[in-house]
Amino acid sequence: MVLSELLAPAGSYDILVVAINAGADAVYIAGHRYGARAFAHNFTSEEIEKAVKYAHLNGAKIHVTVNTLFNTSEILDVLKYIQYLYRIGVDAVIVQDIGLIYLINKFLDIEVHSSTQMTLRDYNSILWAKDEGIKRVILPREMPIEEIKTISEKLKQDNIKMDLEVFGHGSLCYCISGDCYMSSFISGRSANRGACAQPCRSQYKLKYNNHSIGNGCLISTKDLATFKNVKDISDAGILSLKIEGRLKSEDYVATVVHTYREMIDHMNDDDNSQLISQLQEDLDLTFNRYYTNGYILDDTPGDVMGRESSFHQGLYLGKIKSINGDKVDIIFEDENHLTLEQGDGIGFKHNNHIRGIYLDKIIEQDKNHILIETTRDLREQSEVYISYSKKL
Repeated sequence: MVLSELLAPAGSYDILVVAINAGADAVYIAGHRYGARAFAHNFTSEEIEKAVKYAHLNGAKIHVTVNTLFNTSEILDVLKYIQYLYRIGVDAVIVQDIGLIYLINKFLDIEVHSSTQMTLRDYNSILWAKDEGIKRVILPREMPIEEIKTISEKLKQDNIKMDLEVFGHGSLCYCISGDCYMSSFISGRSANRGACAQPCRSQYKLKYNNHSIGNGCLISTKDLATFKNVKDISDAGILSLKIEGRLKSEDYVATVVHTYREMIDHMNDDDNSQLISQLQEDLDLTFNRYYTNGYILDDTPGDVMGRESSFHQGLYLGKIKSINGDKVDIIFEDENHLTLEQGDGIGFKHNNHIRGIYLDKIIEQDKNHILIETTRDLREQSEVYISYSKKL
Protein backbone atom coordinates (compact mmCIF):
# COMPACT_ATOMS: atom_id res chain seq x y z
CA MET A 1 0.00 0.00 0.00
CA VAL A 2 1.33 3.43 -0.95
CA LEU A 3 0.55 6.76 0.67
CA SER A 4 -2.01 8.13 -1.77
CA GLU A 5 -4.16 10.58 0.17
CA LEU A 6 -3.20 13.87 1.78
CA LEU A 7 -6.11 14.72 4.08
CA ALA A 8 -6.47 18.38 5.07
CA PRO A 9 -8.63 20.15 7.66
CA ALA A 10 -11.10 22.94 6.96
CA GLY A 11 -13.10 24.91 9.49
CA SER A 12 -14.88 26.95 6.80
CA TYR A 13 -15.72 26.79 3.11
CA ASP A 14 -13.05 29.36 2.18
CA ILE A 15 -10.36 27.28 3.88
CA LEU A 16 -11.63 24.16 2.11
CA VAL A 17 -11.04 25.89 -1.23
CA VAL A 18 -7.54 26.88 -0.10
CA ALA A 19 -6.75 23.31 1.02
CA ILE A 20 -7.82 21.75 -2.28
CA ASN A 21 -5.91 24.31 -4.33
CA ALA A 22 -2.82 23.74 -2.19
CA GLY A 23 -2.85 20.05 -3.10
CA ALA A 24 -5.12 18.14 -0.70
CA ASP A 25 -6.60 14.89 -2.03
CA ALA A 26 -9.37 15.02 0.56
CA VAL A 27 -10.68 17.45 3.18
CA TYR A 28 -12.37 16.68 6.48
CA ILE A 29 -15.01 19.07 7.76
CA ALA A 30 -17.85 19.21 10.28
CA GLY A 31 -21.37 20.52 10.35
CA HIS A 32 -22.66 22.71 13.16
CA ARG A 33 -23.34 19.64 15.32
CA TYR A 34 -21.67 16.35 16.27
CA GLY A 35 -18.06 17.32 15.45
CA ALA A 36 -15.15 17.27 17.90
CA ARG A 37 -14.32 20.95 17.25
CA ALA A 38 -17.49 22.76 18.27
CA PHE A 39 -15.74 26.14 18.29
CA ALA A 40 -14.60 26.03 14.68
CA HIS A 41 -16.71 28.07 12.25
CA ASN A 42 -17.90 24.77 10.76
CA PHE A 43 -20.30 24.27 7.86
CA THR A 44 -23.99 24.89 7.37
CA SER A 45 -25.91 22.25 5.41
CA GLU A 46 -25.79 24.47 2.34
CA GLU A 47 -22.03 24.90 2.72
CA ILE A 48 -21.49 21.15 3.01
CA GLU A 49 -23.37 20.64 -0.27
CA LYS A 50 -21.31 23.40 -1.86
CA ALA A 51 -18.11 21.83 -0.48
CA VAL A 52 -18.97 18.39 -1.89
CA LYS A 53 -19.64 19.85 -5.33
CA TYR A 54 -16.41 21.89 -5.32
CA ALA A 55 -14.29 18.99 -4.07
CA HIS A 56 -15.68 16.46 -6.56
CA LEU A 57 -15.30 18.94 -9.41
CA ASN A 58 -11.60 19.17 -8.48
CA GLY A 59 -11.00 15.45 -7.93
CA ALA A 60 -11.00 15.61 -4.12
CA LYS A 61 -13.10 13.86 -1.48
CA ILE A 62 -15.06 15.12 1.52
CA HIS A 63 -15.01 13.38 4.90
CA VAL A 64 -17.40 14.67 7.58
CA THR A 65 -16.65 14.29 11.27
CA VAL A 66 -19.52 12.89 13.32
CA ASN A 67 -17.08 11.91 16.03
CA THR A 68 -18.53 12.94 19.37
CA LEU A 69 -20.30 10.64 21.80
CA PHE A 70 -24.08 10.79 21.72
CA ASN A 71 -26.97 10.80 24.16
CA THR A 72 -29.82 8.39 23.48
CA SER A 73 -32.19 11.28 22.76
CA GLU A 74 -29.95 12.42 19.89
CA ILE A 75 -29.65 9.18 17.94
CA LEU A 76 -32.58 9.68 15.57
CA ASP A 77 -31.39 13.18 14.64
CA VAL A 78 -27.83 11.91 14.08
CA LEU A 79 -29.05 9.15 11.76
CA LYS A 80 -31.15 11.65 9.78
CA TYR A 81 -28.08 13.87 9.52
CA ILE A 82 -25.89 11.03 8.21
CA GLN A 83 -28.62 10.03 5.75
CA TYR A 84 -28.54 13.62 4.49
CA LEU A 85 -24.72 13.47 4.13
CA TYR A 86 -25.05 10.28 2.09
CA ARG A 87 -27.73 11.84 -0.11
CA ILE A 88 -25.58 14.85 -1.05
CA GLY A 89 -22.56 12.70 -1.90
CA VAL A 90 -20.25 12.93 1.13
CA ASP A 91 -17.52 10.32 0.67
CA ALA A 92 -17.12 9.17 4.28
CA VAL A 93 -18.09 9.91 7.87
CA ILE A 94 -15.64 9.77 10.78
CA VAL A 95 -17.25 8.17 13.84
CA GLN A 96 -16.24 7.48 17.45
CA ASP A 97 -19.48 6.11 18.92
CA ILE A 98 -19.64 2.31 18.60
CA GLY A 99 -23.42 2.28 18.85
CA LEU A 100 -23.71 4.73 15.97
CA ILE A 101 -21.51 2.51 13.78
CA TYR A 102 -23.88 -0.39 14.43
CA LEU A 103 -26.89 1.76 13.44
CA ILE A 104 -25.19 3.10 10.31
CA ASN A 105 -24.51 -0.48 9.16
CA LYS A 106 -28.11 -1.46 9.90
CA PHE A 107 -29.93 1.45 8.28
CA LEU A 108 -27.59 3.42 6.00
CA ASP A 109 -25.02 2.90 3.26
CA ILE A 110 -22.08 5.28 3.66
CA GLU A 111 -18.35 4.69 4.15
CA VAL A 112 -17.35 4.78 7.83
CA HIS A 113 -13.92 5.68 9.21
CA SER A 114 -13.20 4.95 12.86
CA SER A 115 -12.05 8.05 14.74
CA THR A 116 -8.68 8.00 16.49
CA GLN A 117 -10.65 8.29 19.76
CA MET A 118 -11.81 4.69 19.29
CA THR A 119 -8.22 3.67 20.13
CA LEU A 120 -8.04 0.82 17.61
CA ARG A 121 -4.35 0.06 17.83
CA ASP A 122 -3.72 -3.65 17.47
CA TYR A 123 -4.44 -6.37 14.94
CA ASN A 124 -7.46 -7.84 16.73
CA SER A 125 -9.15 -4.47 17.11
CA ILE A 126 -8.71 -3.87 13.38
CA LEU A 127 -10.27 -7.26 12.65
CA TRP A 128 -13.20 -6.17 14.81
CA ALA A 129 -13.42 -2.93 12.78
CA LYS A 130 -13.52 -4.97 9.57
CA ASP A 131 -16.40 -7.08 10.95
CA GLU A 132 -18.25 -3.88 11.91
CA GLY A 133 -18.14 -2.60 8.33
CA ILE A 134 -15.50 0.05 8.98
CA LYS A 135 -13.55 0.93 5.81
CA ARG A 136 -10.70 2.87 7.42
CA VAL A 137 -9.05 2.97 10.84
CA ILE A 138 -7.53 6.26 11.98
CA LEU A 139 -4.74 5.05 14.24
CA PRO A 140 -3.86 6.66 17.60
CA ARG A 141 -1.05 9.19 17.67
CA GLU A 142 0.80 7.08 20.25
CA MET A 143 1.52 4.22 17.84
CA PRO A 144 5.14 3.89 16.68
CA ILE A 145 5.76 3.26 13.01
CA GLU A 146 7.17 -0.23 13.56
CA GLU A 147 3.91 -1.38 15.20
CA ILE A 148 1.95 0.11 12.30
CA LYS A 149 4.18 -1.66 9.79
CA THR A 150 3.76 -5.01 11.56
CA ILE A 151 -0.04 -4.68 11.52
CA SER A 152 -0.04 -3.57 7.88
CA GLU A 153 2.09 -6.52 6.81
CA LYS A 154 -0.14 -8.97 8.70
CA LEU A 155 -3.25 -7.50 7.06
CA LYS A 156 -1.64 -7.97 3.67
CA GLN A 157 -0.49 -11.49 4.53
CA ASP A 158 -4.02 -12.45 5.63
CA ASN A 159 -5.53 -10.76 2.55
CA ILE A 160 -7.59 -8.37 4.66
CA LYS A 161 -8.43 -5.00 3.09
CA MET A 162 -8.37 -2.13 5.59
CA ASP A 163 -7.27 1.43 4.88
CA LEU A 164 -4.98 2.92 7.55
CA GLU A 165 -4.70 6.63 8.35
CA VAL A 166 -2.38 8.52 10.69
CA PHE A 167 -1.99 12.09 11.87
CA GLY A 168 1.14 13.55 10.30
CA HIS A 169 1.10 17.18 11.39
CA GLY A 170 -0.40 19.50 13.99
CA SER A 171 -1.40 19.64 17.63
CA LEU A 172 -0.97 16.62 19.88
CA CYS A 173 -3.17 15.64 22.82
CA TYR A 174 -1.48 14.89 26.13
CA CYS A 175 -3.93 12.06 26.78
CA ILE A 176 -4.27 8.75 24.95
CA SER A 177 -6.01 9.09 21.58
CA GLY A 178 -7.72 12.35 22.50
CA ASP A 179 -10.01 10.62 25.02
CA CYS A 180 -9.62 13.41 27.58
CA TYR A 181 -11.89 14.08 30.56
CA MET A 182 -9.76 16.81 32.15
CA SER A 183 -11.58 19.65 30.40
CA SER A 184 -14.92 18.20 31.48
CA PHE A 185 -13.83 17.87 35.12
CA ILE A 186 -12.32 21.37 35.30
CA SER A 187 -14.71 23.46 33.22
CA GLY A 188 -17.72 21.32 32.38
CA ARG A 189 -16.74 21.50 28.70
CA SER A 190 -16.33 17.94 27.44
CA ALA A 191 -13.69 17.14 24.85
CA ASN A 192 -15.75 14.10 23.91
CA ARG A 193 -18.65 16.40 23.07
CA GLY A 194 -16.52 18.73 20.96
CA ALA A 195 -16.01 21.48 23.54
CA CYS A 196 -12.45 20.98 24.86
CA ALA A 197 -11.17 23.99 26.85
CA GLN A 198 -7.54 22.83 26.30
CA PRO A 199 -6.45 22.67 29.95
CA CYS A 200 -3.24 20.96 28.74
CA ARG A 201 -2.08 24.35 27.40
CA SER A 202 -2.40 26.09 30.79
CA GLN A 203 0.31 26.93 33.34
CA TYR A 204 0.62 24.64 36.36
CA LYS A 205 2.74 24.37 39.52
CA LEU A 206 4.03 20.97 40.55
CA LYS A 207 4.37 20.49 44.33
CA TYR A 208 5.66 17.65 46.47
CA ASN A 209 5.35 17.76 50.27
CA ASN A 210 4.32 21.44 49.94
CA HIS A 211 7.53 22.23 48.08
CA SER A 212 7.42 23.60 44.54
CA ILE A 213 9.47 21.36 42.23
CA GLY A 214 8.44 22.78 38.87
CA ASN A 215 6.11 25.11 37.02
CA GLY A 216 5.16 25.97 33.48
CA CYS A 217 3.04 24.33 30.79
CA LEU A 218 3.68 20.98 32.41
CA ILE A 219 1.31 18.89 30.29
CA SER A 220 1.59 20.76 26.99
CA THR A 221 3.02 18.93 23.99
CA LYS A 222 4.94 20.26 21.03
CA ASP A 223 3.32 20.07 17.60
CA LEU A 224 3.78 17.04 15.38
CA ALA A 225 5.71 17.37 12.09
CA THR A 226 6.53 14.28 10.02
CA PHE A 227 7.10 15.91 6.62
CA LYS A 228 10.73 14.74 6.47
CA ASN A 229 9.61 11.12 6.87
CA VAL A 230 6.64 10.68 4.53
CA LYS A 231 8.49 7.91 2.69
CA ASP A 232 8.84 5.89 5.92
CA ILE A 233 5.16 6.45 6.68
CA SER A 234 4.21 5.29 3.19
CA ASP A 235 6.44 2.21 3.46
CA ALA A 236 4.72 1.31 6.74
CA GLY A 237 1.48 0.78 4.82
CA ILE A 238 -0.31 4.06 5.51
CA LEU A 239 -2.84 5.10 2.87
CA SER A 240 -3.79 8.54 4.24
CA LEU A 241 -1.71 11.22 5.98
CA LYS A 242 -3.85 13.59 8.01
CA ILE A 243 -3.15 17.18 8.99
CA GLU A 244 -4.71 18.36 12.25
CA GLY A 245 -6.16 21.87 12.37
CA ARG A 246 -9.86 22.62 11.84
CA LEU A 247 -9.40 25.71 14.03
CA LYS A 248 -6.42 26.95 12.01
CA SER A 249 -6.24 29.87 9.57
CA GLU A 250 -6.11 29.92 5.77
CA ASP A 251 -2.37 30.67 5.64
CA TYR A 252 -1.66 27.82 8.08
CA VAL A 253 -3.64 25.29 6.05
CA ALA A 254 -2.20 26.51 2.74
CA THR A 255 1.40 26.33 3.97
CA VAL A 256 1.13 22.94 5.67
CA VAL A 257 -0.79 21.30 2.83
CA HIS A 258 1.70 22.66 0.29
CA THR A 259 4.59 21.32 2.39
CA TYR A 260 3.24 17.78 2.57
CA ARG A 261 2.12 17.81 -1.06
CA GLU A 262 5.69 18.65 -2.11
CA MET A 263 7.21 16.01 0.15
CA ILE A 264 4.79 13.26 -0.94
CA ASP A 265 5.35 14.09 -4.61
CA HIS A 266 9.15 13.97 -4.11
CA MET A 267 9.42 11.22 -1.50
CA ASN A 268 11.27 8.90 -3.88
CA ASP A 269 13.89 11.49 -4.87
CA ASP A 270 17.49 10.58 -4.09
CA ASP A 271 18.16 13.88 -2.35
CA ASN A 272 15.45 16.30 -1.20
CA SER A 273 17.50 18.07 1.48
CA GLN A 274 17.24 21.45 -0.25
CA LEU A 275 13.46 21.11 -0.52
CA ILE A 276 13.24 20.15 3.16
CA SER A 277 15.25 23.22 4.18
CA GLN A 278 12.98 25.53 2.20
CA LEU A 279 9.77 23.95 3.51
CA GLN A 280 11.04 23.93 7.10
CA GLU A 281 11.43 27.71 7.02
CA ASP A 282 7.84 28.15 5.88
CA LEU A 283 6.53 25.77 8.55
CA ASP A 284 8.45 27.57 11.28
CA LEU A 285 6.53 30.75 10.45
CA THR A 286 3.10 29.12 10.70
CA PHE A 287 1.55 28.58 14.13
CA ASN A 288 3.51 25.96 16.06
CA ARG A 289 4.59 25.11 19.59
CA TYR A 290 7.92 23.93 18.24
CA TYR A 291 8.01 20.60 16.47
CA THR A 292 8.41 16.98 17.46
CA ASN A 293 8.64 13.84 15.32
CA GLY A 294 6.05 12.38 17.67
CA TYR A 295 5.67 8.89 19.07
CA ILE A 296 4.97 7.66 15.55
CA LEU A 297 8.64 8.31 14.70
CA ASP A 298 9.95 7.13 18.09
CA ASP A 299 10.54 10.43 19.85
CA THR A 300 10.81 10.05 23.63
CA PRO A 301 8.24 11.66 25.97
CA GLY A 302 10.86 14.29 26.77
CA ASP A 303 11.12 15.14 23.07
CA VAL A 304 7.35 15.28 22.66
CA MET A 305 6.62 17.55 25.62
CA GLY A 306 6.93 21.35 25.31
CA ARG A 307 6.69 22.48 28.89
CA GLU A 308 8.30 25.90 28.49
CA SER A 309 5.58 27.37 26.32
CA SER A 310 2.19 26.51 24.80
CA PHE A 311 2.00 29.32 22.26
CA HIS A 312 3.53 30.16 18.90
CA GLN A 313 6.87 31.86 19.28
CA GLY A 314 8.25 31.90 15.74
CA LEU A 315 11.81 32.07 14.42
CA TYR A 316 14.51 33.55 16.62
CA LEU A 317 16.14 36.70 15.20
CA GLY A 318 18.25 38.24 17.95
CA LYS A 319 17.98 40.73 20.83
CA ILE A 320 17.12 44.36 21.42
CA LYS A 321 20.43 46.21 21.62
CA SER A 322 19.12 49.64 22.51
CA ILE A 323 15.95 51.70 22.86
CA ASN A 324 16.02 55.43 22.16
CA GLY A 325 12.58 56.93 22.55
CA ASP A 326 10.39 55.14 20.00
CA LYS A 327 13.40 53.81 18.05
CA VAL A 328 14.35 50.18 18.77
CA ASP A 329 17.62 48.70 17.49
CA ILE A 330 17.59 44.91 17.09
CA ILE A 331 20.83 42.99 16.56
CA PHE A 332 20.49 39.84 14.45
CA GLU A 333 22.10 36.74 16.00
CA ASP A 334 20.86 34.23 13.44
CA GLU A 335 23.08 34.46 10.35
CA ASN A 336 20.35 32.95 8.17
CA HIS A 337 17.62 35.29 9.34
CA LEU A 338 14.85 36.45 7.05
CA THR A 339 14.74 39.99 5.71
CA LEU A 340 11.90 41.71 7.53
CA GLU A 341 9.20 43.65 5.72
CA GLN A 342 6.40 46.00 6.69
CA GLY A 343 3.41 43.98 7.83
CA ASP A 344 5.50 41.18 9.36
CA GLY A 345 4.68 40.18 12.92
CA ILE A 346 7.49 40.14 15.48
CA GLY A 347 7.45 39.26 19.15
CA PHE A 348 9.59 40.51 22.04
CA LYS A 349 10.19 37.96 24.79
CA HIS A 350 10.95 39.18 28.31
CA ASN A 351 10.59 37.07 31.49
CA ASN A 352 8.97 34.35 29.35
CA HIS A 353 6.20 36.71 28.21
CA ILE A 354 5.90 37.80 24.59
CA ARG A 355 4.60 41.13 23.34
CA GLY A 356 3.88 41.25 19.65
CA ILE A 357 3.62 43.97 17.02
CA TYR A 358 3.14 44.22 13.28
CA LEU A 359 5.98 46.17 11.71
CA ASP A 360 4.71 49.41 10.24
CA LYS A 361 7.90 51.47 10.15
CA ILE A 362 11.38 50.16 9.34
CA ILE A 363 13.99 52.92 9.51
CA GLU A 364 16.96 50.87 8.29
CA GLN A 365 18.02 47.25 7.94
CA ASP A 366 21.13 45.31 6.92
CA LYS A 367 22.54 41.83 7.56
CA ASN A 368 23.54 42.79 11.12
CA HIS A 369 20.59 44.72 12.52
CA ILE A 370 17.25 46.38 11.99
CA LEU A 371 16.13 49.74 13.37
CA ILE A 372 12.38 50.06 13.78
CA GLU A 373 9.96 52.58 15.24
CA THR A 374 7.36 51.53 17.79
CA THR A 375 5.61 52.98 20.81
CA ARG A 376 5.38 49.57 22.49
CA ASP A 377 6.84 49.41 26.01
CA LEU A 378 9.88 47.14 25.54
CA ARG A 379 13.04 46.15 27.39
CA GLU A 380 16.66 46.03 26.23
CA GLN A 381 18.11 42.51 25.78
CA SER A 382 14.65 41.06 25.14
CA GLU A 383 14.72 38.19 22.65
CA VAL A 384 13.13 38.95 19.29
CA TYR A 385 11.23 36.48 17.08
CA ILE A 386 9.47 36.73 13.72
CA SER A 387 6.11 35.03 14.18
CA TYR A 388 4.24 36.09 11.06
CA SER A 389 5.45 36.61 7.51
CA LYS A 390 3.23 38.76 5.33
CA LYS A 391 5.04 37.45 2.25
CA LEU A 392 4.37 33.83 3.22
